[in-house]
Amino acid sequence: MNRTLTLALLLACASPLRGQMFVEGAGGSNVVMPEQAHGDFWSTGYNLRASVGRVVTPRVSVRLDAYSLFQFERKVEVRMYQPCATDFCSTVNYAFDEGRVVGAAANALFNIDARGIVYAIGGATLFRNNGLRLGVLAGAGIAVPVGPRLRAVAEARVLGPLSHRAAHHSIVPITIGFRY
Repeated sequence: MNRTLTLALLLACASPLRGQMFVEGAGGSNVVMPEQAHGDFWSTGYNLRASVGRVVTPRVSVRLDAYSLFQFERKVEVRMYQPCATDFCSTVNYAFDEGRVVGAAANALFNIDARGIVYAIGGATLFRNNGLRLGVLAGAGIAVPVGPRLRAVAEARVLGPLSHRAAHHSIVPITIGFRY
């Protein structure tokens, strides 16, 4: 029993081979999806992402991300509780603000094809936007080989809060970058 436990710990803590580790840098554009209460308002922005990962099996990898999403002209509901002189007044107005989301994510990448070019991604994220929030993400991407270890990557994900009461919309970051 002791030998089995020791062997399991040694294998779990073993240094990965150089080919099993990867780093990734990417940037791109965001699409901010509207909340139903705010009507049909879409906005855009840009994002930056730095990642480090490890190949677990030929079909599965894990990746940790640090990201910053910059949104522009996010539509925010502002309630106005003041007397109205006419019947045409509304108690709800909308303001536009520039938003920024900073966060970290733990992801699993699942290679759809055997060469690892097309993959699906899913995971959990912790982000800061008017407070610390927990969310989920899902998406897909491609990683095209351009060198012995270098790949060009393109990825689209949907990031959303776990609670519908969170202070921001769902965001779709579309990134292009390199994995080494």
